[in-house]
Amino acid sequence: MEAKGKTLLKVVSIILIIGGILSALASVIGMFGGGVLYWLTGESASSASADAALVGTAFGTFVLIYSIITLIMAVLQIIAGIKGVKNCANTSAADNLKKWGIILIAIAVISILLSALLESFEWTSIFSFLLPVLYTIGANMNKETV
Repeated sequence: MEAKGKTLLKVVSIILIIGGILSALASVIGMFGGGVLYWLTGESASSASADAALVGTAFGTFVLIYSIITLIMAVLQIIAGIKGVKNCANTSAADNLKKWGIILIAIAVISILLSALLESFEWTSIFSFLLPVLYTIGANMNKETV
């Protein structure tokens, strides 16, 4: 018997892999930018006011930490995507894929909250929540096939 969620899981997993790779690249660029901002504000502390240097340093540190968290989330997204592609037709892996879907949902919520903290929330962020939900639905559909 063919797994009910095979196509949904495969398509969503491929999108997750592509999104994870793009996210990882963006976070590496963000780490570089945060590090440069941190370094520049530390270097210019003698020529600028201490308050401006402190704010710049704090913001650079926050961008760096945010980028590291984003990189970790991207790697988990890529792993889940690969597992989804490899096991989309394997009904015995449905429980494991469902766990990965729940992890991705948690990651999406954290990402949305971090975006809101940075005041960079956009409605397109909801898309990052929708994919893990569809991934989990696909895994559930496979589980029901058993």
